[in-house]
Amino acid sequence: MLTPLFDTLQYINEPNIHITNQLKAYEAAGVDDVFLCYELALEYLDSCSGSEATFKSYRAEIEKFLFWCWHVKAMGVAEVNKMLLRSYLQFVRKPDGQYIGKPTNSRFVTKPDSHHREPNANWRPFVNPNWKKEGLAAHYKFTDKSLSLTLSVLTKFFEHLIDSDYTERNPAAILRKKPEYKRTEQNTEDDLHFFTKEQWAAILNIIDANNPQDVDRGMEVARRRFIIKMMYSLYPRISEISARPAHTPVMGDFSRNVQHGAFVFRIPISKGFKGRTIPVSDELISHLNAYREALGFSPTLSSTNSYPLFPKIVSGKPVMAGLGQRQIYNIITEVFYAAADLLEDQGNHEMAAPMREATPHWLRHTGISHDLNYHGVPLAVVRDNAGHSSIDTTSLYLHTSLSDRYLSVKGKKISPE
Repeated sequence: MLTPLFDTLQYINEPNIHITNQLKAYEAAGVDDVFLCYELALEYLDSCSGSEATFKSYRAEIEKFLFWCWHVKAMGVAEVNKMLLRSYLQFVRKPDGQYIGKPTNSRFVTKPDSHHREPNANWRPFVNPNWKKEGLAAHYKFTDKSLSLTLSVLTKFFEHLIDSDYTERNPAAILRKKPEYKRTEQNTEDDLHFFTKEQWAAILNIIDANNPQDVDRGMEVARRRFIIKMMYSLYPRISEISARPAHTPVMGDFSRNVQHGAFVFRIPISKGFKGRTIPVSDELISHLNAYREALGFSPTLSSTNSYPLFPKIVSGKPVMAGLGQRQIYNIITEVFYAAADLLEDQGNHEMAAPMREATPHWLRHTGISHDLNYHGVPLAVVRDNAGHSSIDTTSLYLHTSLSDRYLSVKGKKISPE
């Protein structure tokens, strides 16, 4: 039986054992980074959930693509290059009949006895509106409009994967420029994937503000503050600081290296299953101590080392359960929206707008960009701290923002003085 990868918008973020087992099966078959890529796909679809129609359209495109990668080809998404994506486009033009179903078939159904979401045995990733005429496979059509939508959605999906450091290439964007494919206009403006100094200052203003209404939420406010400052200072991926089946970060991941006398943060499991140790600044350690005190712990690392780094707060107390990726995602994006509102109130509408589209991964990009372009941290140091496998990847962050470039040329003279 074929199992859908994504439920309806109402249930898409709910745990589903059938989806988990399907992903495990793909992983057992040798597909790389299945769970990581799936989480990134959920993030991407979550950003497309403003409209029900848009969500359904994008969900179908991403699901078909992941199905082809994992089920049909048994390969990771990061392996897909221009030639392989051409093969995918040939596949979606004429998929095997076994993968085509009726457009009315639901993905999952709720069992009345258990209330569990069970996959519909008749679901298929491809649908044929004309199935009544001559069978499901007959007259299946993939039009130029369908091709344009597929490449558009995949281009944006690969942009999200690049933004999340999952891959460095966007084969869909390349194919969209080829004459044989119907080209749609792409955004010619600079893609902003990091915060300017002004936007970052607005974020700090939000998390450092002493609001009277936050008194009863002291632990949650302190946790939120440290999450964001840690993401900026150490630039981990959000998956590296959230509780997950393979690893839950704990307080003891912060420690002092006896040999060098340096405070470090240890990430044992990372992208590509490579761990790394990141040196921690004195300022972030002071924020860590304040955060621990807010939770009721000793400011110095001690017997509470086994506590989750970002524990859930239940009845005003931290418990031995860590925040998951989706929970941390929501905490961070709420701050982004609040910072955007602050900039709006200050009349800075242009800087506010992109903050409403930002994902938590922008904090990683911002920390890296600011360290290289403003703080003077050596390229090799940033590479190792970020966990990049190549200095070329880190070098991509050596850039200036459009606002910086504008300020540098604003007063430039054409006529000699």
